[in-house]
Amino acid sequence: MLSKNITINNKLGLHARAAMKLVTVAGKFQSKILIHFKNREINAKSIMNLMVIGATKGSKLNVTTEGLDEDKAMRAVTDLINDKFGEIVGAYIYSNVPIIDADLINFLSDKLANYKLPEIIKLTSKPLPRIASEKIDRVSIKKLLS
Repeated sequence: MLSKNITINNKLGLHARAAMKLVTVAGKFQSKILIHFKNREINAKSIMNLMVIGATKGSKLNVTTEGLDEDKAMRAVTDLINDKFGEIVGAYIYSNVPIIDADLINFLSDKLANYKLPEIIKLTSKPLPRIASEKIDRVSIKKLLS
């Protein structure tokens, strides 16, 4: 059996999308994967149990894995949590005028909730990539931000 303490660092904590990602990752392994939080023991393969624990940003969890693939399971779960469940907010901005990141954040902080403020900002003088329907190509933008 392996055990590791880990902190939730994504802005929204263990909300629905993050919990689903954790269940998906945990489901790939034969090992038993448990999350210990506030004197509760939760099966990481159960979306309902994960949703009700209320782990917010900064919550400290203890993850345990036990089974034939416990090493791989522990690595996958801790990598997912440390990677903020893949939920980094970014802004890819098309502008012909120079923009200072700090000015943009100050401007946006008056208009957006804190969790929606971008952690990554990339400026471009090229038009944003688009799909055939002329909508912005979100997949391409995610690749450009990573």
